[in-house]
Amino acid sequence: MTGSKRSRGARALRAAGCGLFLFLCLLAADGACYLRWRAAAERRPPRRPFLKSVRHVPPETLRRLGWIDTESESSFVRFEEAKRPGVIRIGCLGDSFTYGAEAGPGEDYPSLLQKLFRERGYPQVEVLNFSSGWYGFQQVYILYDEVARRFSLDYVVLGPMAFFPGRDTTFNHASAVTPYFHHARRVLDGQGLRLLEVIGDDFARRAAAYLSFVPHWRYLRYDSRPPAFLACLLPRGRELRNPFYYQPDPEAEALTLYERLLTAMADGGSRIVLGHYLPAIVSVGERVRRDNFYATRLSQPEGFPYQAARSHNGPAGNLLLAEQYFALLTGKSGVRLPLMKFEPLAPGPAPKGPVPARGLDAYERISVGLDGGRPWRFVEVMQGNRVREVPGDYFRARGLDALILFRLPDRDLPQALFYPLAADLEEGMPLTVRPQRGPRAGTEVLLGKVSLLRPGLNVGVVDLKEVFGSERSGFDDEAAAAPARGPFRKAFPGDVYLGGRRILLASRPKGSDRVALRPPVGRFLQIYPPAALLGEGGRGIGGTLSLSLEPGSGRRLRVPLGRCRRVPGGFQDDFAPAEGLQPIRRPK
Repeated sequence: MTGSKRSRGARALRAAGCGLFLFLCLLAADGACYLRWRAAAERRPPRRPFLKSVRHVPPETLRRLGWIDTESESSFVRFEEAKRPGVIRIGCLGDSFTYGAEAGPGEDYPSLLQKLFRERGYPQVEVLNFSSGWYGFQQVYILYDEVARRFSLDYVVLGPMAFFPGRDTTFNHASAVTPYFHHARRVLDGQGLRLLEVIGDDFARRAAAYLSFVPHWRYLRYDSRPPAFLACLLPRGRELRNPFYYQPDPEAEALTLYERLLTAMADGGSRIVLGHYLPAIVSVGERVRRDNFYATRLSQPEGFPYQAARSHNGPAGNLLLAEQYFALLTGKSGVRLPLMKFEPLAPGPAPKGPVPARGLDAYERISVGLDGGRPWRFVEVMQGNRVREVPGDYFRARGLDALILFRLPDRDLPQALFYPLAADLEEGMPLTVRPQRGPRAGTEVLLGKVSLLRPGLNVGVVDLKEVFGSERSGFDDEAAAAPARGPFRKAFPGDVYLGGRRILLASRPKGSDRVALRPPVGRFLQIYPPAALLGEGGRGIGGTLSLSLEPGSGRRLRVPLGRCRRVPGGFQDDFAPAEGLQPIRRPK
């Protein structure tokens, strides 16, 4: 009996020893993965400075927000806190849609809303922009509660986005290996809310605390992202919910948070208008039972020319949004506006007659626009959500004598990737890729051929609809990303050549089926319409969108890109009556 007990004890000790050894091996492997993961995270420099001083924003509020954008012409930092007698103040709160990402100066919707009030006889109205790119509603509420309330706002406008459960249930809603976007957040606490601060007062300390192998209890318990010792094991692009999170359903938690935060805003005394593109968020707003709170769904025209490169509103889309908020704030029951749509040009004979010059750098100005209408503009697609306007002499000043248009599936020429080059184009010139790996590494794979828009002129199109799919295509910083179709999937990554000249880098991010096309020199261009695209009452809508080339002397050359027509019925959006929400009236 004694021997049997000793035998069982020995087996138990051996099993425990094996278990401990296995655990230590797993811990060592996890630690090695963590060290590589942590090193990759720390190699990524912050894109934003760690702000220490912003007008009207206390230092402790800046630490809670993490960052703030204030360069917009309508930003609250350009106003005094004290309101002048007789002024009606409107505060617009939100994320990049409110801030005006991908639009130019004065083309964010708060600036355009201010312009509508002034042009239509409401000189007593001031519109202030309290927003920043990449905010979730947690940050929106912090900015409202600790800054905007001091500006004596008569109306608070929320939307059209900024409610994202993935952003509002974490302290860092950037990728796990981009540890520079930390912000405080509120959590559910019984029937109330509790504010939890971020650990650390600068980028380095915040990153060290958040990326710790075993994080602080605050992050382990109240951050829906997995802790570092689990996140480091995940393949790139994969997500895992934190198994230690205090709520079983983070999305349901976020909706409850929204309802409580919106109720707290309404109890602050200002009239609140929640206009949103998503019905689920409007439904949350409708549960806020306050006389000074109104929620409704807004309409978002999609596609060109209303959406920008990364699906924010472009200038024309922001004007339509401003029109909807103007109607809500002035008590109108709906919006009726003309709407335009672009169609490809019907095939026709090649234009006749010589062109003034083949190279585009020979022309004084190059622009784009509707025949007889206000000029449109080219913009460079920059990092993040920024665009930069291109002057009319862009091609001449930089010695760029060609423009190649890469047309992706389901997109007309005005939505193409415009890429300027210092090279001549020829009809039928091949666009090829040289794969970097696989059985075809180093060989040439034909992607398409150049079709000149006008003979003798360095403006051509390469149709890539057979190479790429339309699903999830778009911009990723300065690169254009799209999924490769079947036979072309093994052709990437590689270098892309036009007539033997390397013009693009084609990478394939690990864990993604998309191919990112990035210019090694310069940037892709997009064309943007002016905000007042529709004109007064839509007069003059319709016609041909053309590339316009102006020589120093002589006749202007036009190269058609598409045709615009007026949509029957136009843009219509009806609102339910805003009972209890006193509308803004014109002064007598």
